[in-house]
Amino acid sequence: MALKRYADAYHAFFRAEYRPAVSLLDEANGLHGNDPRFFYLRGLARLRLGQSQPATDDFRAGGERERQRPYGVFQALERIQGHERMRIEQYRP
Repeated sequence: MALKRYADAYHAFFRAEYRPAVSLLDEANGLHGNDPRFFYLRGLARLRLGQSQPATDDFRAGGERERQRPYGVFQALERIQGHERMRIEQYRP
């Protein structure tokens, strides 16, 4: 169920539906809070909503979880480029 919420959030994010994406990722984290992809994507959505500190907190949490298990993070982030990607990369292992 967590992966379904993540997939729905991923599609919402790329439709510029950032608030619904954050809500879906909150649900995904509640179901399975160890997947770094959930945190990175929620951080990106928060960044686009102008929530810089919560975004940074999510990027940091994603990096901590990625150190434990990568969960296909590279593929999940391949569409994210430029300034946002560089911001995430600061926290990745």
